[in-house]
Amino acid sequence: MKTNIRKLRTQKKLTLEEVGKKISLGKASLSKIENDQQNIYIDTAIQLADLFGVSLDELLGRDFNNPNKPVIKTVDFNFNDILRKLKSYSNNELMKLSGAYK
Repeated sequence: MKTNIRKLRTQKKLTLEEVGKKISLGKASLSKIENDQQNIYIDTAIQLADLFGVSLDELLGRDFNNPNKPVIKTVDFNFNDILRKLKSYSNNELMKLSGAYK
């Protein structure tokens, strides 16, 4: 997802470390988010928007001149592939995967 985080951070003259400390996020994670290598959690996005004094739309790079342009990239997947993979697990593995027990 192309965001405006780096632009907003540099406008405020803040380093990755400074922003990370303010929102309790590691420098490496913040860098990955800025470089579109890691998705951003909604709670982190809210904290960043508040820190920079912008809306979530602005933070996440929504283009109001092109409202039909998607902000978030979606991942194509084949549901049958997922079902096939799940069927390959044993009952114990499925229980662990579901979080029913460790």
